[in-house]
Amino acid sequence: MRWGTLCVLAVIAGKASTASTWIRISSPSVEIVTDSGESTARAVLNRFEMLRRVFRESYAADSAAPVRVFIFASEHEFEKFRTDPAAAAFYKADEDRDFIVLHEGIALKHFAAHEYLHMVVRHSSAVLPRWMEEGVPEFYSTLSVSTETMHVGEVIEPYLHWLASQLWMDAEDLALGTPRDGSIFYAESWALVHMLSLSPGWSEGMPEFLKLLTAGTEQDEAFTKAFGVPMEDALVALRIYVKRLQHVTLPAPPIQAIEAPEKYQVTRLSPIDSTLLLADLALHTEHRDLARSLFLRAAKDNPQSPAAAAGLGALALAEDRKEDAHREWERAIAMGYRDANTYFQLAMLKNDNSLLEKTLAIDPNFAVAHFLLGVRATDDGNFPAAIEHLRQAVAIRPRRFSFWHALGYAQVKSGDRQGGAESARRAALTASTGQEEEIAAALTLLAAETPTTVHEKRPGVITPQSWQNRKGDARVEGTLTEVNCDSLPVRLLVSVGAAKGKEAKTIELSVEDPTGVVLVNAEGISTTLVCGEQSRLVAVEYLAATKEITRIEFKPVVIIKR
Repeated sequence: MRWGTLCVLAVIAGKASTASTWIRISSPSVEIVTDSGESTARAVLNRFEMLRRVFRESYAADSAAPVRVFIFASEHEFEKFRTDPAAAAFYKADEDRDFIVLHEGIALKHFAAHEYLHMVVRHSSAVLPRWMEEGVPEFYSTLSVSTETMHVGEVIEPYLHWLASQLWMDAEDLALGTPRDGSIFYAESWALVHMLSLSPGWSEGMPEFLKLLTAGTEQDEAFTKAFGVPMEDALVALRIYVKRLQHVTLPAPPIQAIEAPEKYQVTRLSPIDSTLLLADLALHTEHRDLARSLFLRAAKDNPQSPAAAAGLGALALAEDRKEDAHREWERAIAMGYRDANTYFQLAMLKNDNSLLEKTLAIDPNFAVAHFLLGVRATDDGNFPAAIEHLRQAVAIRPRRFSFWHALGYAQVKSGDRQGGAESARRAALTASTGQEEEIAAALTLLAAETPTTVHEKRPGVITPQSWQNRKGDARVEGTLTEVNCDSLPVRLLVSVGAAKGKEAKTIELSVEDPTGVVLVNAEGISTTLVCGEQSRLVAVEYLAATKEITRIEFKPVVIIKR
């Protein structure tokens, strides 16, 4: 069996007011911060590492992305940070880190394992159907491992009850389903994964199914090829299977694959360290007032602390006080503070590549820093450096559409059209909107284009002026609102912003010869025109006499979550 990266829910117990009781215990892939005691933290960390081991062995997949788990001893304290009033635990992803937050009361229950496995799935390179993304974490959440065996597929009684009492989703609805479809979606997804993973006659097809999905085969086609029947037939068989559903015992994966518990790093946190960690969590969970009070307390009690200064910078940025953020981060770094996120945020404020490099020197797995350096290297024409950074980015965050798209564009520009086509395929698999699907399709077309033959330049030959790209004698900046392909030549409509007291106006320009139009992207991300309505910032050069376009500069906006 193969599998992807999974989502983790962890537990951290304790009272925020007794900051001195907090500890941090970590393995290379999981960091637990808790006030519930070392034994609880070790038990949770052992379980998460065991789940990670099973998935790495079963699906040959792993991720460098770190996860920080907060386990509160007190459910009351946990509620201060909760993002959903109904959530017993929750998982939140950020640009550079994943967070799992819960309380001691559910730390070792299947809720925690379910969320951890969701995190692993999210970082998987395989794009799974939604029913698998929910069903697989549920299926493995009850897994238990001993020295020689593992028990998998324990019965979840509420799911059997729902399957017996509710109307089932048909194959089409299940294939397109989401958690919004309610309890039957979870129950049916869990049961189907259970049958496909454990039942003779079905489990043999699971490796091929995952292989086909990874290769980009459509879900329905992949299912039929792997299991020999369409999904609707499998659901018929599933109704019989659930009546005798039970767990199985399998050989355990090699014990050396898991980190030895005695090698876990345990640190007793100082009051300022625990306060700043909780303040950072409050900021990431959008509890702004709580974050402010904790950051200000840390700074007041520790005025000479570089970490406290960096915390004030994070607070200032969250409150859109960029100058204050800049000053506090510069102060923290001058005091010797080495924190990857601080260097990254300052790099964003200053648009400074050297600070991005320092970010990676501290944390080589900071995916967004790799992405931005790759994009900027593409802009500069340094394609080897661009491709190296972007390969690192997709390895750390394999589900990011923008990362795959940027890599594909850099590969095509470097002359590696085969690599560009593969990255375009991965971009299409990770696209989550119609616009992203169109952009991925455009990159695929770009990779498939036959490159213009480059002849060796000989001395004494003068290139006629008529062979060179023409220069426009007029320029307009605005928003590209439509590419009209119904007319010949193709026409572009550009909306120009309103002047005082005047409405915005639309300028109609034409593309007489697509091969003669220079496309430029200020951020290094390729843009191939797609027919229909648009909403893209552009600067267009054209011939004033004929309205013929000679150059289009696209200005994409890169949004970085703070």
